[in-house]
Amino acid sequence: MCTVRRIGSILARRGESGVWDHLDEAAVLAERTGEPQQIVPVRLTRAEARWLEGDVHEARREAELAAAAAGRCGAWERGAVAVWLRRTGSPHVLQGPFPEPYRLELERDPAAAARAWTALGCRYDAALALSGAGRERELREALRILTELGALPATRIVRRDLRRLGARSLPAGPRAITREDPDGLTRREREVLALICEHLTNAEIAAKLFISTKTVGHHVSAILTKLNVPTRAAAAAITRDLRTVERLDPNEP
Repeated sequence: MCTVRRIGSILARRGESGVWDHLDEAAVLAERTGEPQQIVPVRLTRAEARWLEGDVHEARREAELAAAAAGRCGAWERGAVAVWLRRTGSPHVLQGPFPEPYRLELERDPAAAARAWTALGCRYDAALALSGAGRERELREALRILTELGALPATRIVRRDLRRLGARSLPAGPRAITREDPDGLTRREREVLALICEHLTNAEIAAKLFISTKTVGHHVSAILTKLNVPTRAAAAAITRDLRTVERLDPNEP
């Protein structure tokens, strides 16, 4: 179930087809368990996918379904639900306390929330926090991060909001080579991911690619964000799963 949801999330963040084949299956499997820890992440992923498509009404409905199941979840899950309720304009409110990044965003301090997310290595979440600021400075920073990550649907949303503010001279979108990569990775990120799959450490990757360990860390953070996974091991696993999906013959029984 987690694999199906993550693949759907990756496709949604890249703006590719097949999102709902995976997320509909994930929803069926999650509801079948009856477990909030399974239902809430799937509903929030579906809320994000609808939001990225511009369907705020359906995004709000999914966030509210997540809220209905979140009573027995932990603070991190409830914080995510509370933020997506806010992001989609739902009148429903969850009570905290919430972990710092969510608390700061709910307190309408997107810059501080973004710093907290960045400290955790979650650049995509940092950009989403900034995207809700409604001010040009924060929106431009969100656009910069999302462009670097190749998160095209979210980039389009931020560009739209900047244009509504009258912002001028917006930077160009991601390079064609990034858009063409099956996982939305840059060429260097693809090289780093390949070495992660070989179980190399950051220091070993840095030596192999003749770059600094700090730079490798930035690449690893971007890769985890684009693949929507928490760890290097999960990145390697989800990459194998995606490759398996891409190789499947749709005509096979």
